[in-house]
Formats: sequence, C-alpha cells, structure tokens
Amino acid sequence: MKKAALIASTILCASTLFAGVATAGDWWRTVSATASISGGSGQGQVCGLAENKLRAQYSDVTAIKTYFGFDTYTLTSHCRATGQTQQ
Repeated sequence: MKKAALIASTILCASTLFAGVATAGDWWRTVSATASISGGSGQGQVCGLAENKLRAQYSDVTAIKTYFGFDTYTLTSHCRATGQTQQ
C-alpha cells in the first residue's frame, strides 16, 4: 500500500512540474505606445489615440493602462498606454 501511494505521489508531483514548465513558456512582455496633441486636448482624446495605436501594433494586447500628462509650457497633452502581449 505504501509503495502504491509513493508511486501515485511521484506521478502527481511529476505531472505538476511538467504542467508548470509547459505554462512557463507563455511569456508576456510589456509594450507601450505614446501620443501627444498640442493645444490642450482632453485626457480622453489623447489617451484614446495612444490606446488605439497600441492595439494597432499588437493584436493580442491586454491589461491596457494609460498615463496622462500635460505640459503647461508648450500646452501639449501627452499619454502613454502600456499593455501585455505575447507577440
């Protein structure tokens, strides 16, 4: 009985390790795109452009986050969109 339990435990452990190795090959990387509009455009407009640019470059991009900034000296809105891709 102990031998059967040991064999079953070994098989379970080996299959778990193999599954971990198989999924470890699914590497995700962070990608980004930027957009800027002069004249003080709104956050939604400039970040929408950055997000669309990112989606156009990477078809499988997920988890998109946007970072908005406004330069008061040049009156320019900037936005950086980042996301995850496997491409």
